[in-house]
Amino acid sequence: MLIEKIGEGVTIEQARENARKALNAPESADVKFEIICAPQKKILGLFGGKNAVIKASYEVKDKKERKKPSKKQASGKKSSLKVKEDVKPEKEKKRQPLSPERLEKAKDEALVYAKQLIEKVSGQQAEVSAQIIDEGIFITVECEDHGIIIGRRGETLDAIQYLTSLVVNKGKDDYVRVSLDIGNYREKREQTLIALAQKTAKQVLKSGRRISLEPMNPYERHIIHTAVQNIEHIKTHSVGSNIDRRVVILPEEGYEKKREHGRNDRGRKPAREKYVPQAEPREIRKDVEDAPMYGVITKKED
Repeated sequence: MLIEKIGEGVTIEQARENARKALNAPESADVKFEIICAPQKKILGLFGGKNAVIKASYEVKDKKERKKPSKKQASGKKSSLKVKEDVKPEKEKKRQPLSPERLEKAKDEALVYAKQLIEKVSGQQAEVSAQIIDEGIFITVECEDHGIIIGRRGETLDAIQYLTSLVVNKGKDDYVRVSLDIGNYREKREQTLIALAQKTAKQVLKSGRRISLEPMNPYERHIIHTAVQNIEHIKTHSVGSNIDRRVVILPEEGYEKKREHGRNDRGRKPAREKYVPQAEPREIRKDVEDAPMYGVITKKED
């Protein structure tokens, strides 16, 4: 239990003594003091001013407080905690191939849902076809305006694909992969990302500095990682979380950037070295040995 008392005084020593008297602690007690307010002098000896305020405290042991058991007693008691036995992890079950009936049913569900969703989002009629490829469903969409369905950097297209996948796999133990494409957008986007990754890698090698790309989904980040994995002195990693996760392309440790066209990293030409003559300077040649260096100046008569 903690006992506290407060004392005031014109000086800190006086406030401390008043707090000790108010606390009335035994001589063996470990009294602690804390300054709450320092004294302030009056302005011109008339206005303002404050007394010092100090708090004194000490702890009193409770009689009911139980004594801590000794090490021998603690070691003699049996622990009530049950030690869990090591449980061997179960082996991962191999994925069984999907049945043709399951794929056909998922294909029909994906076609109906994707067509309804696309027409509601874009407000236009769309032709939707699907085929089964490698135990997955590949859906192709054809309509007049592709931009509304694709969205900014394919965000709308990815959202429609994700929702269609949820509908197809809802309440099912096995998983059917769903891919959605329109106007061959996926292939064009992949080529654009590969070109972006290679161009950025060259900039990193030239400048020696890391470059962070725009946020991308897991599939697009995988394309970037794969596109530069065979380029020397380049490595990549992802940073951020959720929709803000992006790829960072950076040089390997210890890599020294190359200088091109005799210029430094800021594009300026390097300073020229100071000229140092290699041979001894030649003597000044004169036509006549006794002739003065400069001609004689004579005054012209009027």
